[in-house]
Order: sequence, then structure tokens, then C-alpha cells
Amino acid sequence: MKKSVTDPGARRPSSREPHAVPEPTTHPDAPLLRALREGDVRAAAEGLVRRYADEVHALCRAMVRDATAAEDLAQDVFGRAFAALPAFRAEASLRTWILRIARNRCVDHLRARQREPWGPGAEEEPDAQPAAEPSVAQLLVHREQLRAGLDALSEGERALVVLRFGHELGYPELADAFGLKEGAVRMRVSRAVAKMRAVLETPGAGAMRSRSAGAPPAPAAPRRPSAPRASGARPPEARPEAPPGAPAPGAPPARAPAPGLARGGARRRLGAAPPAPPSPFALPASDALRARLHDLLDALSPT
Repeated sequence: MKKSVTDPGARRPSSREPHAVPEPTTHPDAPLLRALREGDVRAAAEGLVRRYADEVHALCRAMVRDATAAEDLAQDVFGRAFAALPAFRAEASLRTWILRIARNRCVDHLRARQREPWGPGAEEEPDAQPAAEPSVAQLLVHREQLRAGLDALSEGERALVVLRFGHELGYPELADAFGLKEGAVRMRVSRAVAKMRAVLETPGAGAMRSRSAGAPPAPAAPRRPSAPRASGARPPEARPEAPPGAPAPGAPPARAPAPGLARGGARRRLGAAPPAPPSPFALPASDALRARLHDLLDALSPT
């Protein structure tokens, strides 16, 4: 007798089998997971670099504070990820999976140099969670001092802040990548933002801003002497000043906008918003690092 689908004795697929957890087609990692199911590791590795090179580099750069070491670590992280891709199990997203590799690699790097990623006493679990998301609006006003605020944080705090506000990782993803509880991540981010705000509000941190804001205006350029007027020449007639909004005398009439089109250029006519400026917290991968990662991809045997 055949067992029905609802038979409790029927074998169910294990979540620990490779790729047992199906991904919806709308998920951003769906093409990468499809390539892995089809055995195309090279295509999956290319997608991994394309999607997550910036975030891996940002984590490494924030934690080790050294640009050269960060690029070396990021290259090593992707090399390890490429080697582990055939055995990847869809128990976590590819994003948190590779960020966890990066976090562990950076921790090993710091501890080999007798540096702790969180500072003394930071491993204690928080007693309470912050009531709301910490605001970074005041920090964004003083972009030139943002580096001073980040330098006041521990390596782990700086990585959380950069990934949260620069690369828009959610708290569950950060908790998974750093091996922490979500409440602990929220509290550490809140404390880190408070540290940055305290640094930027001290008189010493505002010196650069006060110098730039209170600097004397640049002297006006000297006027060039006008050519002497010939004797008997009539002075130029003074043209009446046009009222505000009116066309200048002699100017061609302005063309009226086409019906149904908004003023402001083709971008606004088409309804497309201008691109948002990059976040000052973001630490994107350099072209040199991307070239090194593509060298790793070239070393993979095509399938």
C-alpha cells in the first residue's frame, strides 16, 4: 500500500540536505542558488563577487582599520568562499554566509595581533534592548568628522555601524553574520551611535567645522580698469531693468512646456528620481580589489 503524502511515516526532505530549502524566484540570491543546483560553481562565484564584494570589503576595512590588509583579507575570504560553494547548504542566505566567513577571518587576524574585536567587557549580553532605531541624521550633517566618530569605536562596533547604515543590512542579518543575538546587535549599534555623537559634539571634534564655517571670505578679485573713453563718445544707454521673472529685452520668447510634461528636464519628465548620493558610511570595494577577485574567478575551472 502506498503511503499518502500526509502519512506521518513518510520521509520528509531534511533541511540539512544540500539546497533542500527552496528559494523563491524573486529572491535576489535565486540565480546564484540555481547555478549551484545546476553545478555551475563559476557562475555562482561570479554572482557572489558582483553582489557582495562591497559588503565583504566594508566589513574587513571597518574591522582591521588598514586598507591594504582589508583588501588582502577580502581576497582571502572570497577564495575560501569559492572553495566552499559546492558544499553550500541553503540554511542561511549567501549574504550572511559570506559575511560570517569575513567576520571570522577578521577576528583571527585581530587576535593574531593581540587585538580584541569588541573591546573589554563587550561580550556581556545587554539587559535591555533600545526602544527605537538610533538616529544618524545628526551624524550625517558633519560628514567631514564622520571618520573621527568611527575611529572612536571598537572594530566590531565600527563594522556593525558601517554595514547597518552604509550597506543597509538588517538586524537579523547582522546577528546571523556576527553570531550574536538580535537584541545584542541592536544594543551595540545604539551604543556605537551614541559614542559617535558624543565625539562629534565635543569642542575638539568641532574645530574643523568651526574653522570651515568661520573662515573669512576670500578677497574679491580686483577690478580691471576700463579702457579710456574717447572724447566726444556718447556713454552707453542704460537699459531698463526687467522685472523678476520677465525675459530680458531682446531675448527670444521662452518655449512653453509640452502639455503633460513637468518642468525640470528629461529625467523629471520621465518620472525618474535623481540617483541618491552614496552613504558616507559605505566602504565600497576598489577597482584594484575587484580585479584581484576576477583573477580568482579566472582560476576556477569552467563547468
